[in-house]
Amino acid sequence: MFGFLIDLVLVQVKGILPLFIFPYVYSVFSLAFSALFLHIYRSYRLKPGEETNFEFWKEARRPVASGWDFFARLWYGYEVVGWENFPKTDEAALLICYHGAVPADINFMYFRTYLETGRQLYAVTDKFTSKIPFLKSFRECFLITSANQEECLDILNKGGALVICPGGTFEAQFSDENYDILWRNRMGFAKVALKANVKVIPIFTENIREAFRQLTVGKSFWLKIYELTKLPMIPIYGGFPVKLRTHIGKPVIPNENDTAEILRDRVTEAMKTLIKENQKLPGNITSALMQRFSK
Repeated sequence: MFGFLIDLVLVQVKGILPLFIFPYVYSVFSLAFSALFLHIYRSYRLKPGEETNFEFWKEARRPVASGWDFFARLWYGYEVVGWENFPKTDEAALLICYHGAVPADINFMYFRTYLETGRQLYAVTDKFTSKIPFLKSFRECFLITSANQEECLDILNKGGALVICPGGTFEAQFSDENYDILWRNRMGFAKVALKANVKVIPIFTENIREAFRQLTVGKSFWLKIYELTKLPMIPIYGGFPVKLRTHIGKPVIPNENDTAEILRDRVTEAMKTLIKENQKLPGNITSALMQRFSK
């Protein structure tokens, strides 16, 4: 009897384990493959004494972006709607995104934008990502940075379109299928938008919390770990081939009398509306899978 129970537990563990492994395999393989391609490209194209820069990677961008986009279409039936709200070529704008447990959708949107419009966005990521050695070429090729407010302002003043997730890894870990916005009173993006006088565009991907989820047990424990380390430590599971659809919302235009707090609140409400209008709440994995495979 005891042996039967052990076998039963092992069967359950073997069935569940891949769900926890997939997010990490996906993340590491996707980034590592891209980094390897860029390393080979760099080895063959870089001349003695020459330094790499954005223009150096010009011919490498499309193959990498196409690889990510192929996977997005194949596995998630990925699509983007609301292109009419997207900033015009050379028009500066802040693109504010909701952060899922795994930011796969932001990557997909980032590369789809390049393939559809030819425009390379900028993206601000958590500082810990800049310390990953093999991502240096990837970050340089696709203008991914850990810029501070002054550097973000400089990008916008030069006409760049900048992707920011105000919730960062905190929202990634502690939001759930209810899609609560967890920006913790952050308003740096609003300060930058006011100084640069640029539109702020909310962006949300339907079902991203059904594609990947994090453990919900022991939240208080994981919160303490996060406060100590500032690192995403909660185990993630998923990789479910749900329907992913990114919605580009209507721009929020800064008003003359807006303070950073007022603008932040306006953008927050715009994001809440975008989620409410396009996401079944609370999110349901089965429903999201049916969306993927139904006409």
